[in-house]
Amino acid sequence: MKLRQLFSRRRSAERSSLTGILPRVQRMRQSCEWEPVVTAEVVEERAQRVAEARKNITWEPKSFEHTTAGPQQSQDETKRLTWLLAAVLAAVCWICLWIGLAGEPANHIPGRAFTYRIGSKPPFLSEPLAVSKAWDALEENGFKPADLIITSRTTSPTEAPNGRWDEYLLRVAPDMGILQFRRRDTNETYQVSVSLMKDRLALVVSTNRIVMPPAKKQ
Repeated sequence: MKLRQLFSRRRSAERSSLTGILPRVQRMRQSCEWEPVVTAEVVEERAQRVAEARKNITWEPKSFEHTTAGPQQSQDETKRLTWLLAAVLAAVCWICLWIGLAGEPANHIPGRAFTYRIGSKPPFLSEPLAVSKAWDALEENGFKPADLIITSRTTSPTEAPNGRWDEYLLRVAPDMGILQFRRRDTNETYQVSVSLMKDRLALVVSTNRIVMPPAKKQ
């Protein structure tokens, strides 16, 4: 009997100090008697600030369009590349021509230069003006128009600054171009380079015929 009372005292002494608090906490949770962290005024003030902020927010949806290079853009890029290649080719031809002019006597060069004065400088070199003066230069050079045929450009035509396509002129710049002529009876061809310089038109007539210098007398 004494041992049983001794063990019962030890067990009662080992009880936790939170034993009486836990039931009270449980009752408070069930009855929702927790004190709020903030007051009702603070909650209302926050709600007003959120409402004011929402009024200043505007949503403007933007449509994302996938743009691809159209045929017009591809055509413009092709034109730029054609102009660039033609300009490089014309510059090389002019350099070779001037080197030949400087290194050979005038009588042995298969080409002649002509200059024509015009009334006023046009905004660019037009194809009709270039063709007309090219025929004049060929006649002045001793050729008959009936013996020559002007070559038309059926592939890769160039375009004038006014949007008109050139039929005969290989335009390397707005003020520069090349025309090609062919004899009716032979395969001999002639190239006429036309350049517009202020109020003058400079032309150079060259041919693929090889002109041999005269034999020296012994």
